[in-house]
Amino acid sequence: MSNIINLSEEEILILKKLKEKQSEIEKTVTDLGLLELNLKRRKKNLEDTFNSTLNLQHETVARLNQKYGKGTLDLESFEFHPSK
Repeated sequence: MSNIINLSEEEILILKKLKEKQSEIEKTVTDLGLLELNLKRRKKNLEDTFNSTLNLQHETVARLNQKYGKGTLDLESFEFHPSK
């Protein structure tokens, strides 16, 4: 039969704290992974929105050029100034 040695209260306390720290680290790593995935998803959505906005801008400029000819558009007054 083997002899069982009981750890001291101090050793038990140290081991419990180490176990608790390990759990905190694992949770933080998991949280960071989820945050990273969310950030990647948001970045992709933002890139998609940017690209669709850019496409709409190009289409609008093409339509305005076709309708009014070459010129400039004042986005404050929404007045078109044809080129001479």
